[in-house]
Amino acid sequence: MHDLTDTKNLKIILHIGLPKTGTTWLQDVFYPHQKGIHYIDVAPQNYPAEQHPMIVEFIHVANTPHEELSQEKLQLIRHNIQRYFHKGINLLSNENYFTGMPSTVSITDITNISCSLKNLYPQLKIILILRNQLSLLSSLYLQRLYMANEYRSFKQFLHSFRNSLIPYLKYIELVNAWHDALGRENVYISTYEHFLKDRTQFLKNLCTFIGIENPELNVSQRTYVNRSLSFYSAIIMFFANQLHSIKRVQHSEQLTCYANYFTHNIAKFCKDWLDPKVIHKYGLYKKISNPNEYFLSEYYGKSNVELSKITQLDLKDLGYPYKSA
Repeated sequence: MHDLTDTKNLKIILHIGLPKTGTTWLQDVFYPHQKGIHYIDVAPQNYPAEQHPMIVEFIHVANTPHEELSQEKLQLIRHNIQRYFHKGINLLSNENYFTGMPSTVSITDITNISCSLKNLYPQLKIILILRNQLSLLSSLYLQRLYMANEYRSFKQFLHSFRNSLIPYLKYIELVNAWHDALGRENVYISTYEHFLKDRTQFLKNLCTFIGIENPELNVSQRTYVNRSLSFYSAIIMFFANQLHSIKRVQHSEQLTCYANYFTHNIAKFCKDWLDPKVIHKYGLYKKISNPNEYFLSEYYGKSNVELSKITQLDLKDLGYPYKSA
């Protein structure tokens, strides 16, 4: 029998995100249909992704200082999850648990994550998709509005992440950590903007890195997954979500239930009817106003210049904040 605890026999590729960069589309529409790989779905319908045994083990490794991971511990972890792997190329995609996003409290040390996972599987490869920081922040806010998890203004939302998500999105530390741990040849970096501009070429480049010789590219180019709310729907959801901030509602289980029901149906109306049948149909687009756009452009500008050099991606032409010295 093929020993899958022997790391030399395993080819493992982790698509680690970032969130809001087309990861859900790739997970739902593209990866499962590729015959040249074994795609491991860590979020099957019977339980949340964070409870998948493989994710639990990976999080344990990522949270443990890499100096404390003995070979015995690593071998035990490999044994526990080997049943999920197949001979050949194994691809695992999850945007929340490998990037050290501040929203995932249990994983914050990017350097430790990369070194620990390198110790677990030395031949590991990484896929990382970036996105214009200003666009990502706007999209994340709109998603939280839609999920009824946000009742603050965009300005308040940004302020709440001033010491976590905003500095994290400089990207440079994330990229350097994975380069240092795995080597640049084992880290594939592209952008969400390339995904939007030419999806077929984006997929071809991605498959070349993964090692898929005959990729199935005949997938729907018009399939939308987790599409952001329009500006006008965002305004509606903002006021609908205000119900959750009323103290009387917060202290009443029945009123909370009614508020949830109300916001759920408003969200469904916006997502299923208003946006596709009115906003998108008649091109009534309007960009959400970022009150800190100038500050954030200055904040990310210099690091994006360095990032562009390291990744060989022309971030300036892609519209990223860019400020040469």
